[in-house]
Amino acid sequence: MTWLRETLAAHQFGLALLHGQAFFVLGFSIVILARRSARLEVARGLVLPAAFGFCEALIACIPAWAIHLPALVPALGWLRLLLLGAGYAFLLAFALQTLVSPEGRDWERWAFVGGIFVLWLVSLVVARLTGVPLEQVCLGGEIAARYGLALPGGLVGAWGLRRQTYRTIERERLPLVKPHLRVIGLALGFFALFGGLIGPVAPFFPANWLNQNVLLWVTGVPVPLLRGLCGIAITYGIVRALGVVLSEMELWPASGSVLGVSYTTASSNPSTLLGSCWKESSTALPAIRRWHALN
Repeated sequence: MTWLRETLAAHQFGLALLHGQAFFVLGFSIVILARRSARLEVARGLVLPAAFGFCEALIACIPAWAIHLPALVPALGWLRLLLLGAGYAFLLAFALQTLVSPEGRDWERWAFVGGIFVLWLVSLVVARLTGVPLEQVCLGGEIAARYGLALPGGLVGAWGLRRQTYRTIERERLPLVKPHLRVIGLALGFFALFGGLIGPVAPFFPANWLNQNVLLWVTGVPVPLLRGLCGIAITYGIVRALGVVLSEMELWPASGSVLGVSYTTASSNPSTLLGSCWKESSTALPAIRRWHALN
């Protein structure tokens, strides 16, 4: 265990780079998939995890910037904190999106998440104006964002994705996509642990006994590595799950119907989208293949 701890400690910069690259690839992959699936309007549902991925990637890069720009350390500290809160707010919004029904009203979800984010932001400003040192404001704000946004976002996202998978995807189609959605759910659950519950050391419970330093001391594994692995798993699950659907969608012509069979869907819930696509493809694809044979 000692050799592992020493090896990982000697490559802190590389681990931070892995953390940032994993979540950057998550966001970039979703952007590419969203462009391919514009006809399904899936981009609206994938914006949230993409935004979360880009924010998490920037968070991982800021410590390296601070080393080369010491004069901007206070500004970079504020930037990191704001990106942290915004990214985890996007994660929580995505989690609620997987939980609610497709007919649910989006403004209620955005009002709930936006209210939590504004409350968190106002508390930071008030603390700073009352004379609390910047280091304590950043520490308290980071822990509040992890406990209040990342932790419930990961847990609710894992549960909501599993719930929607069994409710919306047909039984005969489920084996095709279930393993990939399970990877996403497990990765979200582990991110809730390593990115939400386990954070920096603080002089209050539970951060005083459950934090990233304790994890490093017990296991020898730094938390950026574990968060980066979660990002890789989420990317793999999303790319594979949507790739299964989009590979069939390539057969669909550009028009909204083929031989009287319509395949338009506007659901922004990823798992609901998968289910509705396959329900329509089971009836539309035979007609589509006949259409291609005739043309």
